[in-house]
Amino acid sequence: MSDAEIMTTALVATHFFGANFETARDFLQTYGYIPNMLSKSRFNRRLHRIKPMIITLFEILEDSLAEAGVELKPIRKKNSKRRYPPWEAYLVNYYCKSVEATASLIERLLPRSIHAVTPQGFELKVVLFVVATNMNQLRIYSYNRNPMNR
Repeated sequence: MSDAEIMTTALVATHFFGANFETARDFLQTYGYIPNMLSKSRFNRRLHRIKPMIITLFEILEDSLAEAGVELKPIRKKNSKRRYPPWEAYLVNYYCKSVEATASLIERLLPRSIHAVTPQGFELKVVLFVVATNMNQLRIYSYNRNPMNR
């Protein structure tokens, strides 16, 4: 099984099965998407070994969002000494709603509890949730920008 298949299985598990790797492994093997699936323990060892690649994927997605014009700006308090100009304050508050909506999407994607045996496993699952949500949002954004889809 390649690293790409490990990452695909992890992202499918995160996006569609609430980070239940066992269910995703079974689904992908049963339907023939990844016929040579690893055992549960071997899959988890390989997944933890490629965690730096998943972090790199997250950074690439972050750069892609930056290239698409997505810029992060904090909302400042009213008594801030570094206030935004009025037009920029309006835009920051306006777009805050989309940020809150994205956080809501991530929250909706998260299960009630995340089962992880180690702190590294928990961190890996949280990163996978964020990557899966970002990939989905980038796909929707790209689809909406394509004139052929209108």
